[in-house]
Amino acid sequence: MVFGDLIMGSVKKWRRVFCPLKKKWFDLIAQGKKIWEFRSAASPVGKQYLARSGSKFLIEFRRGYSGPSVLKVAVEVRIFSSPEKIPEVILRQGCVRPQELYELGITREVVGVRFKERMDKKLRPRPKEIKRETRTIKRLETEERQNDENLSENLRARGVTKC
Repeated sequence: MVFGDLIMGSVKKWRRVFCPLKKKWFDLIAQGKKIWEFRSAASPVGKQYLARSGSKFLIEFRRGYSGPSVLKVAVEVRIFSSPEKIPEVILRQGCVRPQELYELGITREVVGVRFKERMDKKLRPRPKEIKRETRTIKRLETEERQNDENLSENLRARGVTKC
């Protein structure tokens, strides 16, 4: 899938990197607490990060393979020779310790990606969403009108008139 770069109004195309995560890591990213993601340099995702280093790209973080997802913009890609070589500041920003990386099977070269929020969140809704909202509003207005008419008829039947 290709996304247009709407931040600066250019026509530059970005390809996304799909990154499945466990719930713990996904929640930290979705809440904005985790701004670095680490992968083994030999993993498919790590190789995609390295291939796109030197330019900004989109990352789709997803809880599992079919759960909810968030899109972020990668702004920096760094490679570290081992988890111990990652600076403490970066580890804190990534909400991880070297021991956790070892437990996840990352023992050699580590690719770290720093990301930030997308700037084009204020995009217009899709046409289908607009149509759906318009239909809902029209349906609610029709129901409200019918309820008003029914109320008026009930009041007239009881002999109550409007002031």
